[in-house]
Amino acid sequence: MAVLVLGAPAVLLVGNPVRPQRRMARTLLGVLALRANRAVPVATLVSALWPEQVPASAAANVRSHIAELRRLLPPGGPTLQAGADGYALLSDATGVDALHFRQLLTGGRRLASAGDAASAADRYAKALALWRGPVLAGESVPALVAAEAVVLDDLRLRCLEELVDVRFTLGQHYDVVPLLKGAIADHPLHERLWHQLLLALLGTGRRAEAREHYRRLAALLDAELGVTPDPATARLFTAPFPWPATPPVTGLLRSVNPSTKGVTMALSAVLDAEEIIARWREGLDLSEWGSPAGPLFASGKFAEGDIVACNPPGSRCSACTASQQYYCC
Repeated sequence: MAVLVLGAPAVLLVGNPVRPQRRMARTLLGVLALRANRAVPVATLVSALWPEQVPASAAANVRSHIAELRRLLPPGGPTLQAGADGYALLSDATGVDALHFRQLLTGGRRLASAGDAASAADRYAKALALWRGPVLAGESVPALVAAEAVVLDDLRLRCLEELVDVRFTLGQHYDVVPLLKGAIADHPLHERLWHQLLLALLGTGRRAEAREHYRRLAALLDAELGVTPDPATARLFTAPFPWPATPPVTGLLRSVNPSTKGVTMALSAVLDAEEIIARWREGLDLSEWGSPAGPLFASGKFAEGDIVACNPPGSRCSACTASQQYYCC
């Protein structure tokens, strides 16, 4: 890459970003790079550089700034072309970081759709690594390219979300937690990032921390927007499993009778169902009740000591019925 706009506008020379000396030249570089391979009339450039009061020497000043940029651009990279339609920065997809970002994002999406999560994650990560700050950081973004800057910012956020999704597929929940926390600090009202953070924390067994972050999200949304978390996010905590409509009776499984393709359940103790469910949701230790996994529906094969839940005792649970193999009795 030679021209950088995903951050402060600059030209990359021998691996180092070099910024044009004059402010107008930096803005002009950003405008032409964000509209790469498209001619921009001189009158349009003048309006972009001087939106309020246009000096009499504006056209001459544009030519002067163009000359400065041409001296900065390295040979073999993007070039500035003058024509009857104005000026254009001609570049391939790797000559401008904004173009390269879009190329990598497209490649990552294609690989993700093909099921190659590892390669997709690599493309997404490389795309995000191109960013050094906001578009044209440190400079005023002219109205001419404001929409393009907004689109790129949105694509950056979407790229991050898609990177997290493929890393979830790879089981890399631990790796994305700091990434998401940093993104939330920059975009505190972007609920999708919070949702992904909660999934990452739950995926690493940090349920208590996940619940605390959920409380923070709920308080933030209420204070700033007067709304509650999205139902999909709320369900992570309000319904971690499809509990029956009425509270189940929970106890320790003492014996299994495989000959009947069912489960003979003898309760060694009847436990406070609401208490055990609350403790499980908070991520607290449940090993004293026979299983660190917490209360389970009877929906598969069991071993003695498992915790099971029947609603009501002596009948089939909804999960048991769905499995059509095992039931509590």
